[in-house]
Amino acid sequence: MTAVPIPRYSVEQYLALDRSGDQKFDYYDGEMFPVAAASVEHGRIAAKLARRLDERLDGTSCATIAGSVRVRVLPTKFVYPDVLVVCGEPALTDGHADTLTDGDWLSKSYKGPDAEVRIESPGISIPLSEIYLGILP
Repeated sequence: MTAVPIPRYSVEQYLALDRSGDQKFDYYDGEMFPVAAASVEHGRIAAKLARRLDERLDGTSCATIAGSVRVRVLPTKFVYPDVLVVCGEPALTDGHADTLTDGDWLSKSYKGPDAEVRIESPGISIPLSEIYLGILP
């Protein structure tokens, strides 16, 4: 049995394909990975997290961005995070204004009942129990 070769794309090819279609793709070192539709619970959790972040970021130079924004995290890695925090003026990759090159990634701490989401630069911490309350059993 012969293995099927995996198609490889340049960053420019990836961006052109991702911008032209209805399907979104993450990209890593030449490979494209379809971004799957989220479950209802996943969507509710992301929306609630974005709301809580907005509340805590009020009065700062930071803003919450939720949903379909592509982020270039490495020269050959692009992702669509559920929630992103950008402080100051967003840095974009090119004239299309659809790909961010900065943003703070959420770091999660899974330590039992005290688990939390942290964003380092504005110093925000949100207990996961606050996000999941009323959504997950």
